Amino acid sequence: MAHRIIRDADGREWQVWETYPTGTRLAVSPGYADGWLSFGRVVEPGGADPAQYRLAPIPSGWATLPEQDLLQLLAQAKAVPHRDPRAERPR
Repeated sequence: MAHRIIRDADGREWQVWETYPTGTRLAVSPGYADGWLSFGRVVEPGGADPAQYRLAPIPSGWATLPEQDLLQLLAQAKAVPHRDPRAERPR
Protein backbone atom coordinates (compact mmCIF):
# COMPACT_ATOMS: atom_id res chain seq x y z
CA MET A 1 0.00 0.00 0.00
CA ALA A 2 1.31 3.43 -0.93
CA HIS A 3 2.03 6.09 1.67
CA ARG A 4 3.01 9.68 0.94
CA ILE A 5 4.00 12.67 3.03
CA ILE A 6 3.18 16.11 1.67
CA ARG A 7 3.63 19.64 2.99
CA ASP A 8 0.96 22.34 2.71
CA ALA A 9 1.51 26.09 2.15
CA ASP A 10 1.72 26.65 5.93
CA GLY A 11 4.52 24.10 6.25
CA ARG A 12 2.37 21.43 7.93
CA GLU A 13 3.09 17.85 7.00
CA TRP A 14 0.32 15.46 6.01
CA GLN A 15 0.41 11.70 5.62
CA VAL A 16 -1.69 10.28 2.77
CA TRP A 17 -2.75 6.63 2.48
CA GLU A 18 -5.56 4.36 1.29
CA THR A 19 -8.08 3.04 3.82
CA TYR A 20 -10.43 0.13 3.31
CA PRO A 21 -13.20 -0.86 5.74
CA THR A 22 -12.85 -4.29 7.30
CA GLY A 23 -14.92 -6.31 9.70
CA THR A 24 -18.62 -6.37 10.27
CA ARG A 25 -18.79 -4.00 13.24
CA LEU A 26 -17.60 -0.99 11.28
CA ALA A 27 -20.37 1.37 10.17
CA VAL A 28 -19.32 2.96 6.89
CA SER A 29 -20.80 6.21 5.62
CA PRO A 30 -22.49 6.10 2.22
CA GLY A 31 -19.94 6.39 -0.58
CA TYR A 32 -17.08 5.00 1.50
CA ALA A 33 -17.78 1.25 1.27
CA ASP A 34 -15.07 0.74 -1.38
CA GLY A 35 -12.45 2.68 0.58
CA TRP A 36 -11.16 6.24 0.78
CA LEU A 37 -8.00 8.27 0.67
CA SER A 38 -6.99 9.32 4.19
CA PHE A 39 -5.13 12.52 5.03
CA GLY A 40 -3.68 12.85 8.52
CA ARG A 41 -1.77 15.88 9.75
CA VAL A 42 1.57 15.02 11.31
CA VAL A 43 1.78 16.43 14.85
CA GLU A 44 4.71 16.47 17.24
CA PRO A 45 4.24 14.40 20.43
CA GLY A 46 2.25 16.42 22.95
CA GLY A 47 0.89 18.67 20.20
CA ALA A 48 -2.72 19.34 19.30
CA ASP A 49 -4.95 16.58 18.03
CA PRO A 50 -4.07 15.79 14.44
CA ALA A 51 -6.58 16.80 11.80
CA GLN A 52 -7.96 13.95 9.71
CA TYR A 53 -9.69 14.11 6.33
CA ARG A 54 -10.94 11.53 3.87
CA LEU A 55 -11.85 11.49 0.20
CA ALA A 56 -13.92 8.90 -1.63
CA PRO A 57 -13.64 7.29 -4.01
CA ILE A 58 -9.89 6.74 -4.04
CA PRO A 59 -8.52 8.62 -7.06
CA SER A 60 -6.79 6.38 -9.57
CA GLY A 61 -3.04 6.92 -9.64
CA TRP A 62 -3.03 9.13 -6.53
CA ALA A 63 0.26 7.64 -5.28
CA THR A 64 2.18 9.10 -8.22
CA LEU A 65 0.47 12.50 -8.39
CA PRO A 66 2.57 15.62 -7.86
CA GLU A 67 2.37 17.08 -4.35
CA GLN A 68 0.32 20.06 -5.56
CA ASP A 69 -2.34 17.72 -6.96
CA LEU A 70 -2.50 15.85 -3.63
CA LEU A 71 -2.96 19.17 -1.84
CA GLN A 72 -5.91 19.89 -4.15
CA LEU A 73 -7.39 16.51 -3.21
CA LEU A 74 -6.91 17.39 0.46
CA ALA A 75 -8.86 20.61 -0.13
CA GLN A 76 -11.74 18.48 -1.51
CA ALA A 77 -11.65 15.94 1.33
CA LYS A 78 -14.15 15.92 4.19
CA ALA A 79 -13.10 16.35 7.81
CA VAL A 80 -13.36 13.28 10.02
CA PRO A 81 -15.13 14.11 13.30
CA HIS A 82 -12.88 13.74 16.34
CA ARG A 83 -13.86 10.78 18.51
CA ASP A 84 -13.14 10.41 22.19
CA PRO A 85 -11.60 6.90 22.48
CA ARG A 86 -12.80 6.71 26.09
CA ALA A 87 -16.40 6.89 24.87
CA GLU A 88 -15.91 3.78 22.71
CA ARG A 89 -14.64 1.47 25.46
CA PRO A 90 -16.89 -1.49 26.33
CA ARG A 91 -18.56 -1.18 29.71
